[in-house]
Amino acid sequence: MWMSLKKGREMKGRGGKKGKYMVAVFVGLLMMVCVVNVFAQPAIPTFPCFIEGNVTINGKEAPVGTEIKAIVGDKEHVYEVKEKGKFSISVEGDMTDKGKIITFFVNGIRADKTLEWRSGATYNIDLAVFTNETPLVEQTPTITPTITPTPSPETVGFEIPPLPASFYGNVTMYGEKAEVGTIVRAYIEGREVGNITVKEKGVYADGFNTYLVVQGTRDDIGKQINFTVNGLEANQTAIYIPGEIRKMDLSAGDSAGEQHVETATEWLIIGILLVVVLVVAFACLRLKVRRRR
Repeated sequence: MWMSLKKGREMKGRGGKKGKYMVAVFVGLLMMVCVVNVFAQPAIPTFPCFIEGNVTINGKEAPVGTEIKAIVGDKEHVYEVKEKGKFSISVEGDMTDKGKIITFFVNGIRADKTLEWRSGATYNIDLAVFTNETPLVEQTPTITPTITPTPSPETVGFEIPPLPASFYGNVTMYGEKAEVGTIVRAYIEGREVGNITVKEKGVYADGFNTYLVVQGTRDDIGKQINFTVNGLEANQTAIYIPGEIRKMDLSAGDSAGEQHVETATEWLIIGILLVVVLVVAFACLRLKVRRRR
């Protein structure tokens, strides 16, 4: 009987150590899952969409205090006119709003224009609404005047181009300051409209002596400008507005999504290594206990 009790205690002791070993492995796997869940799905930051322009009601400039709403998805942004006939509004969103239509309301009346929401985009548009009141229309006499045709002047052989848009700011590639000699180019619909060579590390133009000059045509007004840094597409875009001077930092090859994915991968590897260390440690502990017996 004494031998039986001793054997039972030994079996119980072995079973207890095995249970502790399994618990440790389970805890390690649970830690790895938690780490992956926390870091594998990061939120990708976005920038608001900036919109400005003129606004009219029944053909007249909207008065100060006019309420303008911009709605994208389930998000509503309100702006109150501070300068007669003009507005500027910042429309925030997230990556799920990319490509969604922005609708505008002036004093509760839907405007005649819409836009696509894009992170960091800048637009210049004119909004117009009409109330239920019939706008006054000047009546002109129905007298048909006698018009003496005059010879048309010769067509001028060239068109005076609009003023260029100028940009300045910092520039990075893969999260590092761009080296001297890096070329920044600007395009409108695939056509190069300006370029500049970096002369100071991390700065493509200083806004004092140097600018990235973007020269478009009258047909380009309001169209999107794309930028490249040594051939890599930049994360930022702009709208061609003649005469605009704007500070805009450019970055290429280092999107936020890629950085977060790399971070999640690193934490996944750390979690796996942690589990391996725990398994090896408990295996060594178990072997040591056996040797003592």
